[in-house]
Amino acid sequence: MKIYVISLVDSSRRSVIRLRAAEAGVTINFIDAVEGVGLSEQEIRNVYCDSACVANHGRSLTRNEIACFLSHLKAWKVIARGSSSAIILEDDAILASNFRSAISALELTPNCSDVVILGHSKLEVKREWYHYFKNPLINKRKLFDFYVGNVHKLWTSGMVGYWLTPDAAEKMLSFNKIISTVSDNWQHHSSYIAVKEIRPYVVREDFKHLASSLEVDRKAASTYKRRRYLEPARIAIALYRNIVSLLKR
Repeated sequence: MKIYVISLVDSSRRSVIRLRAAEAGVTINFIDAVEGVGLSEQEIRNVYCDSACVANHGRSLTRNEIACFLSHLKAWKVIARGSSSAIILEDDAILASNFRSAISALELTPNCSDVVILGHSKLEVKREWYHYFKNPLINKRKLFDFYVGNVHKLWTSGMVGYWLTPDAAEKMLSFNKIISTVSDNWQHHSSYIAVKEIRPYVVREDFKHLASSLEVDRKAASTYKRRRYLEPARIAIALYRNIVSLLKR
């Protein structure tokens, strides 16, 4: 299975992800990322609809968010031209010790989904259990040592690692000719393809050591504020979701 890593041409992260891939026993191929600072105003106008993004998110996308989306579009074009499913990683990905086993499981079950999310951004390993509790899988399917299934809610969970089919890549290109949302709006993508998650996750984002300019820009533009006093309600909802998950096995 081909594994593509989106990375800026001169990024020092390339040496890091090469080492991580070697340790995981896999081979990677780089796709040169689009750099936000290099985009002209005309190029942005040609590919981006500001009014749609404001309607969807209450704000405009940053230049780096637009560049990020364009980078993933480049990767989708490569996969759409191929004949087999592939994995897309960002260059700050940490590959779990069972990453290669997950690849084998997906290779042996090519019809499990159109897209399978392999990890979640800004999530510490020690907090993954709580994330799984809050958003359990439903209609899950066992793939060797893993489960793949739907989640109750698809978050804007980053693009740190995901598996997709050529057909899914073709549809993602077709439905995103004009950028109207952030690239990791999986709820948007799920309107035309099947998007599932793997558990446990096999890709993590190295957000502690490799700072993301995209995330800095996104936080500055965002108006969202997490309300801690709502946590009891979130736990109650999570309990309900887990009960539903058990009933929908």
